[in-house]
Amino acid sequence: MCIFTGPGVSVSGTHIFGRVAEQEQFLVYQMAFGATSDVPMVLRFIDLSTYPKFFEGLDLMFPQDLAISGSVELEP
Repeated sequence: MCIFTGPGVSVSGTHIFGRVAEQEQFLVYQMAFGATSDVPMVLRFIDLSTYPKFFEGLDLMFPQDLAISGSVELEP
């Protein structure tokens, strides 16, 4: 989790990539950032080793088996 401590902050276009390779973990984070003044970014790392099924729990909140019938027309 990261927190920006200041006014006038805009964050968008976030992309996160993570990978485990042998005994190393890699995390790449990209975002578009804007601020009206200098602001610090505070990163907080949380140990989730006591919740090994964290992502399985998240998956339960976003069911993938929803059926969509009919057609949808999008305006250009």
